[in-house]
Amino acid sequence: MANKPEIRFQFGAVSASVFANDAKRGDGTTFQSRKTVLQVTYRDDQGNFKTASGVGVNDLPKAIAVLVQAYLHCLAASKPDANE
Repeated sequence: MANKPEIRFQFGAVSASVFANDAKRGDGTTFQSRKTVLQVTYRDDQGNFKTASGVGVNDLPKAIAVLVQAYLHCLAASKPDANE
């Protein structure tokens, strides 16, 4: 079963999905690690929807916007750790 995103931000055809995963430190304690995936949705020549990770020049501002939202979400979701 695929891991579902914790949250997804979208601006036009550009989206950023944040995934939260449990991880373990060397001392055995656990923490949550977050990763962000950037995707651009487009239609191919046959009209089928496809996704890509490459961003064209016109989509760069949209990518920046969704990545900033994802970053702010990750900051708000993380709890300060005395070891970091």
